[in-house]
Amino acid sequence: MQSRQKAPSTPSSPDAAPTPEAAPAGPQGQVGNAAVQAGLPPGGGDCEVRVQRGDTLWGLAQQHLGSGRDWRQIYAWNRSTVGDDPDLIHPDQVLNVCTPAEDANSSTDTSSTTTGPLMSGGEEEVLQTPALPLEDPDVSPEERVQLAEAARDTLSDRLSGMQRLAPEHRDRILARVQGLSGDALAEEMRVIEHALHGPNGDRAMTTLSELHGMREGDEDAAARLTPEVMEMLVNGVADRRTDSDRGQEGIMGVRTARNAAQALIDMNGSNYAETIGLLRHAGQDADGNAVAGSDAGAEQALILESLGARRDRVDTNIFQDIWSRLGGETEGDRAMAEVRGFAEDIRGEQRDDLIRTTTLLDIDDVNTSTIDPDNIAANNDTRANNDGLYQRFQNSCAPTTAQIVRGEADPIFARAVHDDGLNNADPHSVTGEQQRSTLQETGGDSSSRLGRQALASTTAMATTLEGEGGISATQRTAMDRLLAGQDLSDADQADADAAIAAIRTRNNNHPTDAELAAMRENNGRREQGAWQHDALNSIASEGTGLTYAQQAPTGGNLANDLPDIDRRLLEGDDVPFDFGWSGGNAHAMSIVDVRYNADGTRQYLISDPWEGDTNWVSQADFLAGNVAGDTGGRVRFIATTTE
Repeated sequence: MQSRQKAPSTPSSPDAAPTPEAAPAGPQGQVGNAAVQAGLPPGGGDCEVRVQRGDTLWGLAQQHLGSGRDWRQIYAWNRSTVGDDPDLIHPDQVLNVCTPAEDANSSTDTSSTTTGPLMSGGEEEVLQTPALPLEDPDVSPEERVQLAEAARDTLSDRLSGMQRLAPEHRDRILARVQGLSGDALAEEMRVIEHALHGPNGDRAMTTLSELHGMREGDEDAAARLTPEVMEMLVNGVADRRTDSDRGQEGIMGVRTARNAAQALIDMNGSNYAETIGLLRHAGQDADGNAVAGSDAGAEQALILESLGARRDRVDTNIFQDIWSRLGGETEGDRAMAEVRGFAEDIRGEQRDDLIRTTTLLDIDDVNTSTIDPDNIAANNDTRANNDGLYQRFQNSCAPTTAQIVRGEADPIFARAVHDDGLNNADPHSVTGEQQRSTLQETGGDSSSRLGRQALASTTAMATTLEGEGGISATQRTAMDRLLAGQDLSDADQADADAAIAAIRTRNNNHPTDAELAAMRENNGRREQGAWQHDALNSIASEGTGLTYAQQAPTGGNLANDLPDIDRRLLEGDDVPFDFGWSGGNAHAMSIVDVRYNADGTRQYLISDPWEGDTNWVSQADFLAGNVAGDTGGRVRFIATTTE
């Protein structure tokens, strides 16, 4: 393929599985506390609760502080009893579930409480939409149940109006909420209302339905996919990544949420317990306090997505279990170490930085890079939509697209690319070397853009200087031979060095040593791309778990494929495609999101690796071949997938 030439906490007993549903003994759950059962507000009456088997700090916070309150509050009040590990509470421990008397009138808050269990940093730092009534911590338990019942009464009409929610998913959700009452209903409706409040309600409801489907009739799945975990997964799909119109998609998609859930079900007990611990420590500092400006929910979604990308690796079997007991390191152990390191790396990070460094797309409205891939040396770019990953070589659009697709499925991979330098033009960076090696392994070859641009700039300045008498013809010839990769005598080398020194004086210290090396390495390169599906299978499959193939538009008409493209995008899968022009040039890109207009037409969010930009394209322009700022092309192939 030719490149386009652009003109909280674990169960109360270590051996007790987390309870999949609350089983309240009274209005406030398994509590023998008359004041709490009577619904008295925190701080009033007898606040002591005796821990029962299956209790968690998260569950106690929901029961006694109200929906959406952070379990860290209860932990802060009871740290001397619980100890340093909030993941371990034990039956018969007596915990205080309302403001301690000595702190009741204190002006110092004991924790950075938030409006939701998955947010961090205090209410003033909440980055999502304002709390809905069911998420309001000041709503009484009785009012929450009443609100939940009222919300349930209208849920059927609301779900029926979601044209992209399959009937079987709608029916499963409705059947489930009809069978709930009291606190269990309030908790379920709180999650649903939160999901429906954002732009990804159809995807979040599909996720919720599929998760419940995984739990039905499977005790192991029900024990692992607790209400707490379910909420993390659903919110990971529901909550938009940024406020930009390019950031409407959640951190997770339906598929990645499903993969994460399956990984949790299949992994061994110790890795599961460790994962829950990592999730419950999200958004905290080393002392267990919430970090202002962080987003525990976003961290949790990213941890779960990274786990889902390693689903096959963490899947346990008897041979791995035996080997592990003998002290051997299994593939599951290695995968878990990657997830652990990632979780520790991102813990407490500011939300904007967290989101930016876990995707290879440009989905915010801030100009985070001044690199212009079409003029690398100038370093003067001011655009705010082209700060994503760009191809380092003239013909490496397919490998770069594959890297972007993998980064969307595996935030650990995306983070590694950022650590290597998302906009690092050096073709010898880890990211550049992967593009080069994949291109060559799949039959292609290409020159680096850094070297090509440097050659044009250097030779132009050399011509100017030679005409002005700034360098001699002998020096110019020696320099040309050097850039062509030829061996030079000592005298010739001295002449070439003199020419380059003169050019650097006039050209803002360019060419740099890296540019000189890139120019020399470009000699003899074949300008030949690779088939996109080969690059995807080489790079992206490891993160997505999918196998890719190329398919021409059905019946020669791309419109026939729009329903399937939409289905895949709503599933959370990127849809790579090959865009071609007359004359044989072609370019690999991908569709990364879809949104629907009031008239039923669509817009597609296109990721273009030539400049690392991300833009919405109308359905009409996509079908007409007006993509990525060019006209007169057409979609030649779509990358299809199989699991």
